[in-house]
Amino acid sequence: VPNSRVRVENNLIEGCNDGIVLLGCLKQIQVVGNRLVNCGRLGLELENLLPGAEGILIANNTVFGCTESLRVWDKGVRGKNVT
Repeated sequence: VPNSRVRVENNLIEGCNDGIVLLGCLKQIQVVGNRLVNCGRLGLELENLLPGAEGILIANNTVFGCTESLRVWDKGVRGKNVT
């Protein structure tokens, strides 16, 4: 079952190992305007998106003090309208 119509917006995520991780079959997801600070491993990650994933927007986030800012953990970005 896909997760759909989710917005993660204007959050402060601080001092965790992983900030925001998106994985699986996602539809109409927005990750916008978040601050990810001192996350040990990564700020944002797209991981193993399934072929049905679509409409994912990642925009205007600030990542500071994380080992990796953005990681795509896959052979490539799959799905439609992933921006």
